[in-house]
Amino acid sequence: MVIASLCWQQLSPSTQKKVSIILNHHPNHAEWKKWFDQYGAGIPEDEFMFMCASKWPDDIKMKNFPYQGTTNSFWHYTNGRVDFIHGHDAHYRPKKGKDIYNGIEYAKKQVHSSNLNDKAIAVCWMSHLVEDIHQPLHAASNYQGPFAQSASGDKGGNDFYIKTKATNKTSYRLHSYWDQLLGRSQNQQKAIQTALKIKKDMEGQRPSGNMNPVQWQTESFNCAVKYAYWNNQLPASRTAEGAAVLPVDYGKTAKKVAYQRAYAAANRLAIWLKQNIDEANM
Repeated sequence: MVIASLCWQQLSPSTQKKVSIILNHHPNHAEWKKWFDQYGAGIPEDEFMFMCASKWPDDIKMKNFPYQGTTNSFWHYTNGRVDFIHGHDAHYRPKKGKDIYNGIEYAKKQVHSSNLNDKAIAVCWMSHLVEDIHQPLHAASNYQGPFAQSASGDKGGNDFYIKTKATNKTSYRLHSYWDQLLGRSQNQQKAIQTALKIKKDMEGQRPSGNMNPVQWQTESFNCAVKYAYWNNQLPASRTAEGAAVLPVDYGKTAKKVAYQRAYAAANRLAIWLKQNIDEANM
């Protein structure tokens, strides 16, 4: 939702209006309206709805969420191969046909549908997948050491356990650690505050407007190699008991990278919406 808020601020009032008209036709729009009535105080309704739309592809994976369609959970990632021993392969796709690239292609096609319901779902998927592909551990997996025999490696850090301090009893999955760098709360108000902080921190920087998803994933993969897996300086562990302790400067560096990736994602999503929604005859 942080990236959605960052993106929303970059859209013209005309594009915002067109996106909102499309989202009015989403099958879960009534549910979002209930959430807005409960939690949306002080937030423009259109922005709140767009933030809901951006997290909808995650929401539908929940058992009791009121949606009957397919969840396409494999669209949220791709497993570029991180292997410091045998060589990296950023574009290794063990699940080609069932990964994030397929989700992006679906959204690109469906956003031009004459059916506003389909168009609304496409906006949700693209908004979410642009976020995902800019998160380093949605673009890479570790395939060495204890993960060498797994077809999916460490599953984007989901099987790689870490601790933030040696004295901590609690361990974390590396993937979850990176997912939470933009904030753990599902509260829209807090997400907007984080978006404003990122905007301030990134002031004066010009994110690349490259609109090729392969480039997006390549950037994220390189961040995974250098920062998430710390250039092979994190001892790999499949168990919480053997969790690697993060270096002292890991957290600060990781947050900076997460902010940079979020800023790039918001910029590119805004460009995509302008290009595809402004073309629509609304």
